[in-house]
Amino acid sequence: MKKPIQIAILISATFSAATAETVEGSMDCTVTSRQLTYIEDGEVKKYSGREGTFMVGDKLRLFYGQDVGSAYVKLVDMRRDKLSYSANLKVKDTDAYSSSAGEDIVVVYTPQKTNGENFKLGPDYLVSKGFARGSVAFYRYYKSDWQGMLSFFKPPSLFGNDIYSEVVTFDCRTLDDKIAEVMDLWLLRHDKD
Repeated sequence: MKKPIQIAILISATFSAATAETVEGSMDCTVTSRQLTYIEDGEVKKYSGREGTFMVGDKLRLFYGQDVGSAYVKLVDMRRDKLSYSANLKVKDTDAYSSSAGEDIVVVYTPQKTNGENFKLGPDYLVSKGFARGSVAFYRYYKSDWQGMLSFFKPPSLFGNDIYSEVVTFDCRTLDDKIAEVMDLWLLRHDKD
């Protein structure tokens, strides 16, 4: 009778250790283009950036991963040591599932109460869609080379009548490739079987 109890304790300890883990990958990204489009007094105005923020040629670092409480994607302006984009999903309020996309397994991570927000993670792409700070998409085009885009739209609100959109493109190189590990961890934490 001791063996089944010992095995159950070992399995439980292994699962607890795996679920307490933080897995994070990263990429260095160079801004290759940036366009802001404003509508002011009925006229369209286009700009290549905003004062005090990153510009074409600047380096940003992309982090993606999952810790105990959330799954996340964030872009950090390394020169200004400033968070430029982030999207977080609380783990307890989400569903994760895998599906096939051709030959690849894809993890889709969606809030239970959703307005279209989700993370999609596959061996060759990472997408964070529909969050308040916009959407990002990155696609591997060769080994450790990735291309990416950030898009954002701000409608008028109680806090101001500014209406603008922003599109930024990136060329990235993998620093720490953890795509497979993050996918495995997301599925482990949300295994419904």
